[in-house]
Amino acid sequence: MSDDPYTVTITMSAGTVTALSKSGNVLFGLRAVETSDRAAVPVVWMARSEYALTTRVGYGTELRAYTSTSPIVDGKAVEMGFDVAIAKGQLLTVTDKGGAGKVTRDDMPRVVAVLNKTSDPYTCGVAELSSVPTPVCAIPLHGNGNLLMNPVPKLFLQFATTEVGTSTAMSTSGGPGVLIDQSAAPRVELTFDIDTAWTGNVQPEVEQIAPWTPLAPLLSRCSPVLADLAARRFR
Repeated sequence: MSDDPYTVTITMSAGTVTALSKSGNVLFGLRAVETSDRAAVPVVWMARSEYALTTRVGYGTELRAYTSTSPIVDGKAVEMGFDVAIAKGQLLTVTDKGGAGKVTRDDMPRVVAVLNKTSDPYTCGVAELSSVPTPVCAIPLHGNGNLLMNPVPKLFLQFATTEVGTSTAMSTSGGPGVLIDQSAAPRVELTFDIDTAWTGNVQPEVEQIAPWTPLAPLLSRCSPVLADLAARRFR
């Protein structure tokens, strides 16, 4: 069994794999993060051009917080400048020019907090802790600003011919997608067919997403609870 706390296994026929490959489809994965800021956008976490009859996607819960000088532009990559290991219940305080800072314990155990004590604006977010950390969201961090983030176990998958790589801001779905809520289903098995799209063994947790659907409301949702917590936490 995989060491990843959350996995999705995709089964396809040989005909579907061949058709996807011939058309230049990429398997994209994007992760969900609740935030305190309405301007948050989802970022491509996985872009896999190689897939097979059985393809497994796994992810964990260990995180890094990052800052970046890249602007948030749809279809453009967000390049991490400073990044550091962080967990829910911790605070990244940005104190240095360039976006560097220090992580300390915080009094809100269910969220990741960021506080900018400089007057310089940045892009920030969380990334998965791995050999090559990859952002899963991008949020404006204004000078002397703050925000809260709560990564949640929801995964969006799609096959699409969009020519972008990981770390790219993505505002809309480019192909038939599926949103998987894994809060109660850490192991999910799905079938993808080139004509009928996605089916799975846990239908209540699997939502079909049509092409050209806005992704921010699904994956970077602004939580009124977090917005209120941020206003009270840093006042």
